[in-house]
Amino acid sequence: NKFLEDNCYKMWDWNIDTRDWYFGDLRYVASAISQLKNLGNNEAPVILIHDRVATVEYLPELLDYLLANNYEFGTLRKEMKPVQLY
Repeated sequence: NKFLEDNCYKMWDWNIDTRDWYFGDLRYVASAISQLKNLGNNEAPVILIHDRVATVEYLPELLDYLLANNYEFGTLRKEMKPVQLY
């Protein structure tokens, strides 16, 4: 979008949708893990989660999986290429 570029904004999408909004329980962790396993090796995951009670309740399981599988956590930086699904 030209407006975004002209105003130095970058639009980021996600490539992992936990579907925590749909499941509302531990199943969202399994959904995320399944998608992570199917993501290409050269593609960094950007995981969509929401601030919901059930999401927070089961978030430690997802974080434990990510840590046990050597995923790194970080912030988005301006020199990174955004994930864009459009």
